[in-house]
Amino acid sequence: MINQKRNHSSKFDQLNNQKNQRNNQKSKIKIKYQGFIPKKDWKIDTVESDICPQLFFEKYVKQRQPVLINNSKNNQMTQFSWNKDYMSKKAGNTEVFIEKRDAEYECNIY
Repeated sequence: MINQKRNHSSKFDQLNNQKNQRNNQKSKIKIKYQGFIPKKDWKIDTVESDICPQLFFEKYVKQRQPVLINNSKNNQMTQFSWNKDYMSKKAGNTEVFIEKRDAEYECNIY
């Protein structure tokens, strides 16, 4: 019985040490991204809401490029609210990164 407790304790210590090492590595990472910086003659793209997810990811998400999504073909997107509860339900246990926009860049485009 004592042997089993020692094994569990040492296993716990190993896992705890691994977690601490990961946290130390994370704290050393510096994020240098400062947001999308458009070129002088840049114009924002507009895409339909039924765009292929892979194309959307490759062209806009991966490149961190803003895009307007035209909802004329599919009214489904207006049926829900893009709030924390909706996003949590959709993402589940997936880690999602959200960038907060500065208030000075707020704009409403409909």
